[in-house]
Amino acid sequence: MNIIKSIVVALALSGTAAVIPHVAMAQTVALEKVSKNDLLAVQKVYNKEKDNASNFERFRVLMQKAIAVQKNNLLESGEAPEQTAKYEKLVDAFNKVILANRTNNKVEVNKAMTGFINVM
Repeated sequence: MNIIKSIVVALALSGTAAVIPHVAMAQTVALEKVSKNDLLAVQKVYNKEKDNASNFERFRVLMQKAIAVQKNNLLESGEAPEQTAKYEKLVDAFNKVILANRTNNKVEVNKAMTGFINVM
């Protein structure tokens, strides 16, 4: 649990405190597995639609579920190094997607989405 507190503190100190509520919210999302195919399907729709807001929101919810599952894996493993590394990578990729979406640049958002999928 200390590693998770450390990550939250590091995020707060790095100036990404605005993203922390999203990460905290991931803890409350039901722990159901998210597959790469689920994420790819939403990303594909996001790329085809003109109104991207609802599709981005669907992708964000899936990311939160994936992070919640990984957090559970991390806690069950007793903070095993490989589980900790994957959790940190997922949180980092999540932050990149959220920040890219704030730029309103579809290419950057798509690139960040692909990065998150690759971490999965």
